[in-house]
Amino acid sequence: MKHICEIKGAELVWMQPRVMERAFELRSGEDVLGTLRWNSISGSLANAAAADGLWTFKRTGFFNPRITVRAQGSDLDFAQFTPNWKSEGNLQLSTGQNFRWMGIGFWRAQWAFTKPNGEHLLEIEPHSSWLKKTAVVKPTPEGCRIPELSLLVLLGWYLVILRSDDDSAGAAVAAACG
Repeated sequence: MKHICEIKGAELVWMQPRVMERAFELRSGEDVLGTLRWNSISGSLANAAAADGLWTFKRTGFFNPRITVRAQGSDLDFAQFTPNWKSEGNLQLSTGQNFRWMGIGFWRAQWAFTKPNGEHLLEIEPHSSWLKKTAVVKPTPEGCRIPELSLLVLLGWYLVILRSDDDSAGAAVAAACG
């Protein structure tokens, strides 16, 4: 796989190759730059891969939810994401580095990872239908200067998918109760 920032000027797109399968590829044309695959249709454990790392993501907790990030095959957390009620939150790496995940735009239809000072590192713009989920990824020049960019791109898409799944589940419950 090529590194995300090796692709200059080309569009980066998260796509779902097969409908109804919880597996995604980050592509630039024919090049696959990353993958995100859930281990089962209903759980939160997912495997993520990019040129510079293999990780697992897992959501835990109900009243105090968090998402753990581990190097694949490790039992130690490399990072932890703590969301707030708006699905925004903070990512803290074991190295002490922090990144902020936030909704951007008037309707908060796009998402971004930023530095603590608010400088954008990448933006994700979802374009999903009820059958397939896709998104455009836009790393910033500053984002391409940090070694964690691939992790942020993969985790960002994981967070978008979890939110979409939660929204769908909420709508289904509301319809059943209404």
